[in-house]
Amino acid sequence: MSYVTDLPSSWRAEDCSNLELLPFSQVRAQRQDGAHSLTPSNSQRLLSTRDSDGGGDTRRGGPMRGKRKIIFDRVHGQLVFPPVLCLFIDSPIVQRLRELKQLGTTSYVYPSATITRFEHSLGVSHLAMKFLKQILENHKADGGVPCALSSYEEEEITKDVWCVGIAGLCHDLGHGPLSHMFEEYVNTIRRREGKSEWCHEEASIRMLKRLWESKRDQLEDAGLQEADLQFVLLCMRGLAPNEPWPEQVVGRAPWKRFMVEIVANKRNDLDVDKLDYLQRDSLCCLGMPAVPTLDRIFLGACAAHVRHSESSSENQGDQEYVPLTAGREDEWQICYERKLYVTIEEVFLARARLHHIVYQHRVTRVVDQMLIDAFLLADPYFRVTHKERSLRLSETVDDVDFYTETGDWVVNAIANSTMPELLPAQTILANIKSRNLYSTIGFYSTSADKPSITAEKLLTYIKDQSFKKKLESWASENHGLASLVVLHVKITKAPVVRKDDDTNSTNPLSSIVFFNPTELGSVCEVRPVKGRVTFSCGVRNQNMFIFVSRMKCNEREREQLCNAWRSLSDDQKLDNAVPRSSLKRTGSTAREDSITRPLYSAEQRPRRQGDEGEALTFSQEESMGESLIPPPPPILQLGVYDNGRKRNRHV
Repeated sequence: MSYVTDLPSSWRAEDCSNLELLPFSQVRAQRQDGAHSLTPSNSQRLLSTRDSDGGGDTRRGGPMRGKRKIIFDRVHGQLVFPPVLCLFIDSPIVQRLRELKQLGTTSYVYPSATITRFEHSLGVSHLAMKFLKQILENHKADGGVPCALSSYEEEEITKDVWCVGIAGLCHDLGHGPLSHMFEEYVNTIRRREGKSEWCHEEASIRMLKRLWESKRDQLEDAGLQEADLQFVLLCMRGLAPNEPWPEQVVGRAPWKRFMVEIVANKRNDLDVDKLDYLQRDSLCCLGMPAVPTLDRIFLGACAAHVRHSESSSENQGDQEYVPLTAGREDEWQICYERKLYVTIEEVFLARARLHHIVYQHRVTRVVDQMLIDAFLLADPYFRVTHKERSLRLSETVDDVDFYTETGDWVVNAIANSTMPELLPAQTILANIKSRNLYSTIGFYSTSADKPSITAEKLLTYIKDQSFKKKLESWASENHGLASLVVLHVKITKAPVVRKDDDTNSTNPLSSIVFFNPTELGSVCEVRPVKGRVTFSCGVRNQNMFIFVSRMKCNEREREQLCNAWRSLSDDQKLDNAVPRSSLKRTGSTAREDSITRPLYSAEQRPRRQGDEGEALTFSQEESMGESLIPPPPPILQLGVYDNGRKRNRHV
């Protein structure tokens, strides 16, 4: 293969360093005014220069000054970041993410779950830029669809790649210490004070605006204007289906709507944020990535202007390809080749599995509650300082400068403080380190959003009056914390094997559009064939309520609580209630300790050839029917019921 190696003497060194070798057949050497000019075609520009990584461009006609960063990542290998993104990476607001654990208190169950939000944010930024470039390259290989791509200039490509990369890097800036439990703690305080609820997503927006303002001159030198900031913010927030496209605000044509789905996909939740944390969390907790490779998904993606199709449905094996229904049209969105249906399904099943055995682990939820209690007790006294001023920890969320100072370090700061007022909080933190955790009494699942039984009702079933009085008086002796607390988890069960005529479940893949690569203008929905037993991720919403005792109980007292729980659950006809003392650790510890329990015990579980290392055939699964449906999974919301009042928490 021939390559162009002789460059005109009129070229500057920086021009030469910005080129990579191209096959001669892809380069047009033209002689203009006696000088050579190498002009790769528009369809090759993105991959032929470092501008594909965002290293060049710009409004002022030259590459942005500065070096790109090459960072090794345990999940994705070598990550390349252009100088523009380095402006954000090398800033206190982004570097703060090094101090935040991605999985919060999960490390109390999985010791290797110590990855940081900084690692995750770098990974999301890398995947966002890679995904956009791959979608554009897929279109070039398939003939230049969409048509708008033919006039898509190099400078415009570079800016869009930068913007989705910045959105991926900054999407988690607003997270607080120890992940989601900090949000629950802050909102508990704000409700007491009559303030509006706080969420980390809006904090991320505020922090990016502050960061952008501090770098505005350098960003303008690189060609990034106010419209680009608004586009980055939109990529971080996401855009719901049928929500109007703000063309004047973001300065981009409607056909670029699909780019907003790369980092935060409000249409079907399949985005690079999810893909990165599934791979990263699975690798650090379970020792292997959730999905063998992401390249297959990226290579099969395209952007399409989805319109209603009048074509008839088509059957192929276990799937039925049907025309799009009304309301799914006239929007640019990311679509995938039909053959990727099973691969994408595996992504949702992997998410369900991780929620089941990692994110929703019983011990993780209990430690979360203990840390919330410790933070609540410390809040009136523990202060965060910045430039000779100080604020309570819960107040820092209203000031970007103070919030930038927060991190997981606050736990050790409280634990090691000499202030006598922090002793109650220090006692709880010491109990966590000593593994003296709150005791789980029992739990049950229901479709209702509120528990049918309360902690107060459970107290009435305790027969020992002296123990009952001890529980009732414990709060007055322990700074108002109730002796019993009900943890609320809103979960979505995702059975791996089910019949597809199950009307009580919804397949999340129904919101993803697929296409036939041999018919570029045809898109469709993919639905499993009715009545067949398939490996499907249909979902059902449920709520889980876990009863926990804050008060330290001896063996006899724990047995009284369990007996009261059994009697109460029998009277309430809670068939799926589980007393903690009846759980036997005969299987996987992580699986048994998850707050979402199997539909059968380890002893009741039917024997399968797959358990002996043999292949499990489809006919065997079909004959076993619903008895093989494994346990539920993921959570969408976490809340706490304390003294009859609900406190929501989004996860």
